[in-house]
Amino acid sequence: ATSNLREMLMEAASKLTHPVFCIMQLEDELFPRDGYLELFDSIGSEDKRLHANPGLHPEVPLEELLFSFEFMKGHIEGTASKRIVNPLAE
Repeated sequence: ATSNLREMLMEAASKLTHPVFCIMQLEDELFPRDGYLELFDSIGSEDKRLHANPGLHPEVPLEELLFSFEFMKGHIEGTASKRIVNPLAE
């Protein structure tokens, strides 16, 4: 049953086309890191973001929660930027 659920989640994730923002806690006691990354990789959206932070599942930093609201607001209002910043190339 677990394998079937995994396949269903991966298939559903591959069909996502809207912007996606994920917050990952690196010492998450509920979701294993490799499974989280596999699920993120299978998301079909061209605009997907993953922010990883140290800590357990309930220890998400406040600034990540604030960023999630800004991310959503920017996409709702049409002001979201996909600008890539590479300070090493500047």
